[in-house]
Amino acid sequence: MKKQVLVAVLSVVIICAGLMGRVSADVSDAAICEPIDSQPYSASLAAPANTYGVYGRLGKSTANTNVQVFQQNDTGCTHVGTAPLTFYQWQKIGTINVSSDTDNTLSLYSDSIQGLPDANRPSLMLVSESDPVCVPSSECFVTVDGQQGYIRPTGSLFNEDSLHVVRVVDPAKDTIKNVEYYVGANLVYTKPTLEPFDQRYLADDEPNISRVITYASGQKVVLPQSVETSYAKSFERRLFKTAESNALAIIASVILIASIVLMRLLLSAVRYGYARHRWKQLHIIKNTQPNKEKPSRAGVIPPNLPPTLQEPHFTRETPDWLTFGKYLLYGIGGCVILGYLLIMIGTYLLQPYQVDGVSMQSTLATGEQLVVNKTGKTWASLNRRQYIPKRGEIIVFQKPQQTVLEADPAYADQKEYVVKRVIGLPGERITVLDGVITVYNKLHPDGFNPDDNSRWSTSIHRSDTDDIDITVPEGQIFVVGDNRPESVDSRFNGPVDSKYIVGNVILRLSPFDRF
Repeated sequence: MKKQVLVAVLSVVIICAGLMGRVSADVSDAAICEPIDSQPYSASLAAPANTYGVYGRLGKSTANTNVQVFQQNDTGCTHVGTAPLTFYQWQKIGTINVSSDTDNTLSLYSDSIQGLPDANRPSLMLVSESDPVCVPSSECFVTVDGQQGYIRPTGSLFNEDSLHVVRVVDPAKDTIKNVEYYVGANLVYTKPTLEPFDQRYLADDEPNISRVITYASGQKVVLPQSVETSYAKSFERRLFKTAESNALAIIASVILIASIVLMRLLLSAVRYGYARHRWKQLHIIKNTQPNKEKPSRAGVIPPNLPPTLQEPHFTRETPDWLTFGKYLLYGIGGCVILGYLLIMIGTYLLQPYQVDGVSMQSTLATGEQLVVNKTGKTWASLNRRQYIPKRGEIIVFQKPQQTVLEADPAYADQKEYVVKRVIGLPGERITVLDGVITVYNKLHPDGFNPDDNSRWSTSIHRSDTDDIDITVPEGQIFVVGDNRPESVDSRFNGPVDSKYIVGNVILRLSPFDRF
């Protein structure tokens, strides 16, 4: 009997221990899903219903840490998995189920990186489990147009806790939106379709070219290639580059000549119409003059005609309605031309902006009125180039929206603009350590500090908490605010794509004492 009681007691203890263990695990998962004193990176998820494998990679070459990923939706919070991530390899973290009628959010936690929201934030890649396009390793390799390429995670964000996420879509089932053609890190032209690289754009000393495809789904595929540069030194290529570099001047000359010819034709038409009108008036009057000398067949004007009918231009005796119509036409034409010029200037040349915020103090203050020069962007667009401002210039650019895997039309028209200073250019490696920025490029393989001996060095407020190591991708720039402790910029959000740039600041209109 005692033995049976002992077995029963032990059974109850084991069952209770098991229940307590499960309860403890559930509580632990719930606690991990919303950790105390831990800030996650997160991204909204609007993907087609499917089961996805979730792969992760860190954004900093020296980083190596464990991360946890969670899926939040209407049904609650699900722990996707835990995995060690590095910069050099995509690592599978777990799987998620997405239904079409729920809103999802992916969150990534890590104690070692949660306090450092910067340009080197991690990335997640979602790959369909039922129809995988690739098995991510060092990259997610795909084949397009017979060439191997790789899928690139989405670009810059302007929220400190936003997560880079890309959903892999089979390129064969996706629609090409446009294709950018690069020589090294410089965009040379853009086309709506994927074509072989036009060798006339090759550079003398740059064998690396690439085609970057943007699809309707939002993903990008990079097709890198190395080529022989001997053609770049040929006469045909140099002639093409000369014509291309002067394309705007050629277009302007053609437009000017065409305008002159058109004006001459219009003036000739007006003179011919006026002459016909005068001829009709003269013949009507001559034919209605009783007992007057008939004009000769040569059309001689009788001497007794009123002076207004003998002069081929407007005079004081011209009817009021004709004079009024003439000046009304001039006024309407002037207003149309003025309005057109103002629209053209605001769209392609100059545009005013007002500063709102402290990120550029002491250089720029809240409320100051600026004039932004857009001619560089316009010139680059006319020549099918990418506009890259100079290092040190202050630029205005459109703030990118937080990444969602399918664009939300409700936010499509919401535009915000940001003003920052350009520090890093395409292809350069940028490091920030203890607030000191170092730029590495071909001319400075050992690096240099762009703030040293610069014209803006006396107006910046330095920060001592940054720790960044990033290479600026092609077609993008690295920007910072002059008031760095208070500025959210490329140190937090990564480089800015040149397509978002409006132009560079050239003038401060107000206050007048700082004009």
